[in-house]
Amino acid sequence: MKLPTSTRRRFLQLSGASALALAAGLPGPGGSALAQATSGGALKMSVTIRPYTLNPLKGIGTTDYIVSEMLYEGLTKITRDLTAEPRLAESWTANEDSTEFTFKLRPDVTFKNGDPLTAADVVATFEAILDPETASPARFVIGPIESVTAVDDLTVRFDLRAPYVDLPLAVAHNNARIVPASVLENDPALLDTEDHGSGPFSLVRYDPSQIIQFERNPDYFLEGRPYLDTVDLVLYPDPVAEVGGLLNGATDIMLTVSPPQYRQLETEESVTLLPGVWHAFWGEGGDVLIGEVSTVNDDETDNWFREPIGRFAAIEEDVAPTHLLVSDYATWLK
Repeated sequence: MKLPTSTRRRFLQLSGASALALAAGLPGPGGSALAQATSGGALKMSVTIRPYTLNPLKGIGTTDYIVSEMLYEGLTKITRDLTAEPRLAESWTANEDSTEFTFKLRPDVTFKNGDPLTAADVVATFEAILDPETASPARFVIGPIESVTAVDDLTVRFDLRAPYVDLPLAVAHNNARIVPASVLENDPALLDTEDHGSGPFSLVRYDPSQIIQFERNPDYFLEGRPYLDTVDLVLYPDPVAEVGGLLNGATDIMLTVSPPQYRQLETEESVTLLPGVWHAFWGEGGDVLIGEVSTVNDDETDNWFREPIGRFAAIEEDVAPTHLLVSDYATWLK
């Protein structure tokens, strides 16, 4: 089934080479069969960038962020309208000058080893992020955190060195996913190659030279999510091989398409080329910006890729042509 395309395109050019990609998007065409969410199915995505680590606190590239998004969760998530929405935290409050934030955790979250999420896990995670020895990219962009304290099992308090109203946005950083305190305390090296998260998918196979395979996490705390049963992230050695995999049906989505590959793929009737949407996160200065290339109306975006239909590739024509794209994972994977 070939997806229809639209010729209407919007370009909101992002500036700033230091932005860290939190998510990237493949918008589905407005009014298509993708509008109705359907559970089940398998999806095979491809990349040419090898993963650096499975540790969500240390990820540095596109593939690391994809894996982190699927295996782990943060306290909050940044929405398309640039607000923070609850994730592992179900609510939060701040004092009058925004130097103290209190987060209430969801009571129904378990890690994949069966341990319940508690405030101790949040404290251990952020202490690890702030520890220079961890070398987490999030260390300098999650705000002026002085200390993190467990008030009780499901309540965490952040005390800040200075007012910072955007802390709920900052803790949505991709490298601020919550990991079990027991792993950080006993053997943090396990995070490099094992899945210890609470995210929508569980790790089935990790071969950083060929493939990373995931399956639905039956204990995921969001009812009815994720929609897909399995996801394969196929790792190709170069773009030529990756294009071949798409054309012969070995994969469903290419996450990055350079101009030469775009020129090759635009003549293929079996491939639909779509622009995409991606988010960028700037550091402690507090600005969070979004850049997007879209073929759908804003009120349709929540329906992107609820199920895998057809075969398609993503393109970026004028915006950073060597990067992206894959959907806002929380939409079509979760």
